[in-house]
Amino acid sequence: MPLPRYKTASRTTTAGVLLLLPVIVHLVIWNLWMHDRLAALIITAATLGYIWYFRSTKMLIVALSVGALGTLQDTYFITHGIWRYSSMHGAIIPLYVPALWAAIGCIVIGLFKFIAHITRAHPLLSYHRPRPAHHQLVATVLALTAALAALATLADTIPLLALTFLAIDIAYVTFMRSVPLALVGATVFLFGMIGEITAVSFGAWEYANGTFHGVPPFIFFGWDVIGTVIAGTYMTLDAFFSHRLHQ
Repeated sequence: MPLPRYKTASRTTTAGVLLLLPVIVHLVIWNLWMHDRLAALIITAATLGYIWYFRSTKMLIVALSVGALGTLQDTYFITHGIWRYSSMHGAIIPLYVPALWAAIGCIVIGLFKFIAHITRAHPLLSYHRPRPAHHQLVATVLALTAALAALATLADTIPLLALTFLAIDIAYVTFMRSVPLALVGATVFLFGMIGEITAVSFGAWEYANGTFHGVPPFIFFGWDVIGTVIAGTYMTLDAFFSHRLHQ
């Protein structure tokens, strides 16, 4: 099976663009979370510019999918009292939420592209016998389903939920045979923790059981799973695209 090729500009340029979108998103959430329409407009414009820079159809597909699925899962778990947004104006979720999730999808993919690019020449950090595309698809769907099911059933048992998220992440990364995927998960874990704590401290949203600076610890492991599944979805699409190009 041919290895995927992630075309980017220079590492310095890509790193700069890679940092720009999360900075914009964080500044908007911190300062404009009470202004739904304005926040949604700025995040959407920044995300479209990000997609245009990479000129990636796969990134667009994942961004739209993450925007839709993230909004649906937020709606479900808000109605079950796990967390709530501060600015809703009569709606279940703020208007900026779909744009925020789409931006997160793009940020994760950009991070994965960058890590895959800089580690490609390293024998221990590059791809190792990639799985067939349909195997990757099944694993990605199972990982996402397992994570959502765990959140829905174990939200009151925080240590068990955190361990379940960790187990899902390890099993998924191991099956996908991708060290860059694991590095993405660890990075998203770290920045997800920072983003959650700061967003809660700025009042953008709050959790029912926020025991660590207002945030339940399982959320951090949840971000690890989110990062790996989003990047894994991109890997899966790339495997399908590469297969079609080489038929």
